[in-house]
Amino acid sequence: METIEQMSRENLLIVLKYREQRIKELEKEIQLYQRIIKELMEKKTDNEKK
Repeated sequence: METIEQMSRENLLIVLKYREQRIKELEKEIQLYQRIIKELMEKKTDNEKK
């Protein structure tokens, strides 16, 4: 594996684009899990009221 200093500009851009895409995917995944947690907490609250 090359060090950053050894990598060409094109390769660095490719790596950065890949990482950017991966970050976007992870953000979507986090949002999904947050939604699931919120729904579970609401159900828990509803069940506790019963």
